[in-house]
Amino acid sequence: MTFDRDTEALAIRERLNAANARENLEEWMAAQIPMEQPRRILDLGCGRGKQLTFFAKRWPAASLLGIDASPQAVAEVRAAALRQHLNNIEAQESDFSNCLDKLRGEKFDLVMSTYAIYYAKDVVSFVRLIAGYLNPRGMCFVVGYADGSNQELFALVNAVRGGALRSDDFLSPSQIQSIASGYQRVQTSRLSNEIRFENASNAMDWWRNSNTYCGEIDAEITSEIGKVISRQGYFALTKNSLAVKLFA
Repeated sequence: MTFDRDTEALAIRERLNAANARENLEEWMAAQIPMEQPRRILDLGCGRGKQLTFFAKRWPAASLLGIDASPQAVAEVRAAALRQHLNNIEAQESDFSNCLDKLRGEKFDLVMSTYAIYYAKDVVSFVRLIAGYLNPRGMCFVVGYADGSNQELFALVNAVRGGALRSDDFLSPSQIQSIASGYQRVQTSRLSNEIRFENASNAMDWWRNSNTYCGEIDAEITSEIGKVISRQGYFALTKNSLAVKLFA
């Protein structure tokens, strides 16, 4: 199961992140975008619309389009927009294999993708193609996992099961360099974040709804997390993000 495409799993992680994370991802993203008022925004792999609704409220004069492969996610975006009276949001079902073809001829001031772009079959080629969908002085803004994310959990899993589970940057320096050749300039920035769980149940709920979950060692990891919480009062999970900003 690919939990990053399962809306129920996404909802659980979003709830736990919002309740326990030290930094707000959307606020950090907003601080990275040097635009006072983009007019047209595209969110690729928008999921349940967490970023879409945030930026729709931040820029009420903008028109936002969310694209996701999950019909359930698209339905949830539309429902959230209706519920929150956000008339500037539209959502469509499509995946990375054909979404740009469907958008041919359209232009955007900002194209963003948050923890999703790596599902493209060829990430480098795909992000380079986005340049052709940007208005002059437009920006492509992709965010994903960074080196060191989930390291505390991975250390427990590796100790119990064996192996070398780890998280690297979602784009390597060479990939970024290759992508950047299709743009005027590129910038990167990083967010060092942390989620603190005060009980093992919440920490395990987060892990059980992520792609790295291993059901066969559920009991052992629950026990190990409980030991950490007994010692220090919480279980800290590092959540590092890498942002790559590409300017047309």
